[in-house]
This record gives sequence, C-alpha cells and structure tokens, in this order.
Amino acid sequence: MPVWQYAAGYAVMLAAIFAIVLMIYASCKTVIDDAEKEAKREAKHYAKILAEHKYQEMLATTTFRVCMGLRIVDEMGKDD
Repeated sequence: MPVWQYAAGYAVMLAAIFAIVLMIYASCKTVIDDAEKEAKREAKHYAKILAEHKYQEMLATTTFRVCMGLRIVDEMGKDD
C-alpha cells in the first residue's frame, strides 16, 4: 500500500473521531443548558410560593388603620 493511502486512512479516522467528540460535546452542552433552564424555572416557582406565603403572613399580622377625611356639606344652603 502506498503511503498516501495510509495518510488518507488516518485522516478519515481522525475526522471520524473528531466528529464523535463533537457530537458528545453537543449532547453534554444540551443537557447542561436544559438542566439550567429547569433549575431557573423551579427557582422562580419556589420564589413565587414563598412570596405568597410571606404576603399572607404579613396580611395576617398587620393591623389596619383606616383614615378617612371628613367633608362637611351644607345641603340646605343656597347654590351660588
């Protein structure tokens, strides 16, 4: 076998190995990105639940004071 055939065979073999490594990397990257998105979604959901509980707790322990302005109107008086 001539040398160029050996060189071509090794080049094809290296290209195939490189393609396999790239596919493994892409797969790992996709899994990591999906895991991060899922973790962020769960964290937002958990934060909303905590905020609702905290709000309900604050409402339950808050004393409300209602301030109303008093307006005196003379309905018997003349309109100018």
